[in-house]
Amino acid sequence: MAQSAEGRVLLAKLTAQFNEKLSLAIYNLYPDGGGHDIALLAADDWIGRDVIQPALYGFVNVTEPACAASVASTPNCTTQTLNAASGATATTWLWAEGTYLSAGAHAQLGLQAETRVRGNPL
Repeated sequence: MAQSAEGRVLLAKLTAQFNEKLSLAIYNLYPDGGGHDIALLAADDWIGRDVIQPALYGFVNVTEPACAASVASTPNCTTQTLNAASGATATTWLWAEGTYLSAGAHAQLGLQAETRVRGNPL
């Protein structure tokens, strides 16, 4: 979250390259090219869409961590340690802290996975 613009661009490129190679490797695991037993969930794409249209996913903040700055790490971030002064909640903020998604973000990813499996059964 606190990276330079160049750092964000580099991370986005590395993520895209990794995802492309992973998808290709999975696709090539099967002689028929199917890979039908595996479904990938592109969390980076979802997060990118969420940042552009946060209200669509029920988020009010997609840039700041919900946990109070005094919380040292994610395992210590609970509903009791949220940044109450800023109105942070576990379900309406995208980030719990730093680089970890909030409970609300994990719930949305779970819904995306369920939708993917129901729409394209393995």
